[in-house]
Amino acid sequence: MTFFLGLVEGAAKAVDTQLRKDMDRTQERIDGMAQYRITRRRADLERKEKDKKELRDVLTQLASFTDGDEDKAIQLYNSAGKTIAGGNDLIAELRTNQKADVDVRSAIKFAEDNAEPGNFTDFIKRNITPVSSLPLIEGEMKASGLAGMFGRDIGKEVMQQVGEAAPIPEEAIPEGMGRTAMATIDRSGFKEATAQAALVEERERAGRRFTMDEKRLVLETNAADLNKKRIEQAMQIATSQEERAKTKALSDEEQRKLDNARLEVQDLQRQSQLIQEAELHVLNVESKKLSIAEQQDAAKKRKEHPVFSSFEDMAVYATQKLATGNLGPNEEADFERLLKDAIKGANDYTAATSDPDGTGGIEFAKQSLDSIVKSSMSIQLDKVPSKSIGDRIKYQIEGNEAQYYGGVEAALQIAADRLTPEGGSMPPQAKRYIEGLQRENRQKMFDFASGEAEKYQTLKDANKSTDGVKFIPEDELEQKLNIIQQQSSEPLDLNAAMKRYALTDEVKIGTIFSAGTDSTGSPRYLIWTGSTFLQANSQGLQIEEEETEEENT
Repeated sequence: MTFFLGLVEGAAKAVDTQLRKDMDRTQERIDGMAQYRITRRRADLERKEKDKKELRDVLTQLASFTDGDEDKAIQLYNSAGKTIAGGNDLIAELRTNQKADVDVRSAIKFAEDNAEPGNFTDFIKRNITPVSSLPLIEGEMKASGLAGMFGRDIGKEVMQQVGEAAPIPEEAIPEGMGRTAMATIDRSGFKEATAQAALVEERERAGRRFTMDEKRLVLETNAADLNKKRIEQAMQIATSQEERAKTKALSDEEQRKLDNARLEVQDLQRQSQLIQEAELHVLNVESKKLSIAEQQDAAKKRKEHPVFSSFEDMAVYATQKLATGNLGPNEEADFERLLKDAIKGANDYTAATSDPDGTGGIEFAKQSLDSIVKSSMSIQLDKVPSKSIGDRIKYQIEGNEAQYYGGVEAALQIAADRLTPEGGSMPPQAKRYIEGLQRENRQKMFDFASGEAEKYQTLKDANKSTDGVKFIPEDELEQKLNIIQQQSSEPLDLNAAMKRYALTDEVKIGTIFSAGTDSTGSPRYLIWTGSTFLQANSQGLQIEEEETEEENT
């Protein structure tokens, strides 16, 4: 009996000793983890206070450009990227231009005031994220050894220590998004803008200058020769990789290079065929459709500038093929590449033949630009009712104004994008041509919209029904937008509110919205397309009244 009693007492003492050791280790762990979190939290609290101070300082400095108006200072901060670094950069920029006697205040345009303009205190609270408790990692807070048997909540003990040593200040965050409006700054008169414009002009001039060897190469290398050289280079790479494959197993990277080289050879071989087809196609079209004078001009260009003509033919042919709309993915990629190479080659040739000031270089013929534009239009105007008359298409505009004018606008933008080489600019003649067509189309939209507005006003003055006229006057539009804003759970900008109104009220396609006046006092209109709005502003052009059907070759 004495033996067993002694055995139990010994075991109890051993357990007690081990338990005390485990409890001590657990406490050390609690203290260590608590201290880590205390240190982290104090650092976070200091950093947040520093951020608040810096943000307030930036806003205060920006307010010096707004006569102390806090809301406008916030708008300036938002326009600078809504970062402290961006705000400081903007302050430096404005002060630099002030010292240079630039009227920076007149260059700043602020958003219209809202019912609850922004203030520094609320803005800072919304934009400096409060400090939060460092979360406990699952399994991190377990008691050591035997101490873990008693269900001790050591996580709670850690957080209690942290809360006592580094409490998080209670701070109410204002509801809502706060002031998000941004000021706009016209930097065209700023020192950096004028200096940059001069630099860009100089770089463009430099880009148009070639060494004698480079100029000779550009003037002598036509599309076919250029593609032939590319094929030779690609075949050399493929051959080199294949020879290496005979002597050793290729790595994944080497095998990828070999596969890419083989595909590049195949792509370029197809390009060779397309280049030949382009030349034959354009020559055939010229013989049938061009006037005698146009044929003579084309023949002269081919004789004097055969390299440029080859690239011009490629561009025309590629856009016509892309306009068919029934190409497979590989075919479309081939013609996109053909067009890209054509525009780059033509632009390089134009630069090489230009005078030092960038003028006088050979450019696309008008009939080529016509073909490129009309190819772009064929897809964009696909939904506008039309009929074919020989080799011409007539579009029914009346009743389809939004679809037609919107389609033309989209087509002209596509043509502009296609005529602009990657990292470069559109050829001057092409730019003038496209911009002229854009102005003409916008003037037609304006004439249509102003005609509907006049029709509406005439009926209204005569106390007759205006139900048949798809026109919404400015006062009616304003009432509708006020209702939309009141019903919305969050503020909407003008465009979003108008779009919501058009969709909610099922506004008919082609409906015209009166949208005030422009800087010259001329009326501004918006035409609803069913998904977006077309801007119809006067371009100052006199366009003859057109028939309800417009012709397109």
